[in-house]
Amino acid sequence: MDCHLSRCRADDVVSVRDSVGIRIVENRDVPWSDRNAWSVPAEPVLRGVLLDDGRIVVANAGNQEVRWYDPSGTLVAQVGRRGQGPGEFIGLGPVARLPADSVVAYDRRLRRVTVLGPDGTFARVAPLAMAEHAGMEFPALEGALGDGTLLFSGRIMETGEMQAGPVRAAMPLYRVDATGALIDSLHTFHGWEATVIMRRTADVVGPAITARPFGRSTSVTTVGAGLAVGTPLSFEYRLYEPHGALTAIVRLDRRARRLTAGDIDAYEASIEDKVPDEAGRRALREQARDWEYPETFPAYGSDLVGDAAGNLWVPSFTHVPTPPSRWSVFDATGRYLGDVEIPVRVQVLAIGEDRLLGLWRDEFDVEQVHLYDIRKP
Repeated sequence: MDCHLSRCRADDVVSVRDSVGIRIVENRDVPWSDRNAWSVPAEPVLRGVLLDDGRIVVANAGNQEVRWYDPSGTLVAQVGRRGQGPGEFIGLGPVARLPADSVVAYDRRLRRVTVLGPDGTFARVAPLAMAEHAGMEFPALEGALGDGTLLFSGRIMETGEMQAGPVRAAMPLYRVDATGALIDSLHTFHGWEATVIMRRTADVVGPAITARPFGRSTSVTTVGAGLAVGTPLSFEYRLYEPHGALTAIVRLDRRARRLTAGDIDAYEASIEDKVPDEAGRRALREQARDWEYPETFPAYGSDLVGDAAGNLWVPSFTHVPTPPSRWSVFDATGRYLGDVEIPVRVQVLAIGEDRLLGLWRDEFDVEQVHLYDIRKP
């Protein structure tokens, strides 16, 4: 049926039903009209990093420093240096927003979180007490939930008796308070897809683990007051409350593209191009004999992103080094809004209500942080 998107969206494009208290949202793959479409112009409005109230925060692992900028780009505060004392870092990783514009910075090497006030002042440091829990030897911070608790993921992979071929790690999720104490275990999901290859050299014959080509790995992000979890076996993601209760299953009727021999040849050639010497290329071709490819591309890419308005942005899948430029956007109810094209070579870091923060790389792989407007009708 031919109808204007804004008129037919509710009845003809989206169907919603309840299944034992869980909302099931089925979306047709119908693009939004020119009148309703969002866009991200290629020209950034600012070079910097983003916070919820319009300010910008930069977490720089190079100098182990966190910086705050006002919306015009003026430096207003900076915290951190290399070290292990309070307010210092040696493995600065992601930052997450807490209520009232406080920020938590995670040090992956020291396994601790540092809470910083709205003006950048040091508040406290909290070591994680989670090493005894399954898969949490090297936890990853996934974000802060609406109640101020922190979401961490881990990885569980059995390494004994490995044979060549695909393997899968389980991904447990844990909720932690701002003091580093474990609150509860949420769920364990289909995690990182890897492949076991057999190294055959003059000195070593044995298994090694690497990412599976075109693997389907689960992505977790905080969105609204809860979290979204997506495993791209099909175009589907799930919404959970902070304590782990499933509230909705959201689907889009977009089929994953089948993998062809040409896709595989192009992938292997792109990997081989990165190896500088012939001996290394021969070793790579030897390892490739153990690669087992899936039948289709993943339904979408990794790294879901929740924006400040509660929308979820789902990236298209790409196996090339450049980040995806097409993102599918769903509102807080799971309704598919449409696809947004962002500038090429931009890795999305955070999304506000009307601005998008990205790490841009030029043709020489030089990085700059850019802030872009999101234009909405």
